[in-house]
Amino acid sequence: MRQMKYTRAEKLKIAKEHVIDGISLHELSEKYHYSTSIIKYQTQLYIRHGEAIFAESLDRSYTREEKLHVIECIANGESAHSIALEMGMRNPTIIRDWIKKYKRDGIESIKNTHSREANKHHDDKILEKEYKKAP
Repeated sequence: MRQMKYTRAEKLKIAKEHVIDGISLHELSEKYHYSTSIIKYQTQLYIRHGEAIFAESLDRSYTREEKLHVIECIANGESAHSIALEMGMRNPTIIRDWIKKYKRDGIESIKNTHSREANKHHDDKILEKEYKKAP
């Protein structure tokens, strides 16, 4: 199945179709060509945090302390999935990235980060500077 990319509003709509309309995860997966496990996670986010979790303005960053706490919790046997849900993370794979970086580069590699939106603006500025330098 080819994975589609959906907006936050579309993800909310799909979660509501499951919770409110009672459409099965399998049916939604077929209808939207979207992974059942991702639909299930989005549904759990909706149930736990409501519509607000899908708001565009909720891009957030995570402090070094938050990341290290998450890594410690996972080392103590907690699941990344449950931690991500508790924190209201729209993308639970972010935790996997933190752990991978920690294992590869050590504790010093875990830093404060900016939201992806902030990084996107930063990347745009770099591209703009590169464009201006070009002959």
